[in-house]
Amino acid sequence: MWIIVAGICTASLACLVVEAPALRRTQQKKDLIVFYLMLLAGTALSIIEFATNFKLPNPSRLIIIVYKPVYEVVKTLLEQ
Repeated sequence: MWIIVAGICTASLACLVVEAPALRRTQQKKDLIVFYLMLLAGTALSIIEFATNFKLPNPSRLIIIVYKPVYEVVKTLLEQ
């Protein structure tokens, strides 16, 4: 289990080392802050999921829930 957590941290650190210098050079402060927050959130959620065996819901499920009614309306309109 700790090997997986160490691997997640290593992968996150590699992403940080590759992406952050380019954002700093181009003076994109807002993008850099969003990048740090998203990387931190993704790393934390991944560690929580693997360390506690807590299953996170699939984010694409939300897209299906939101767009299924739209799909049904468009489908009925096109069938007429």
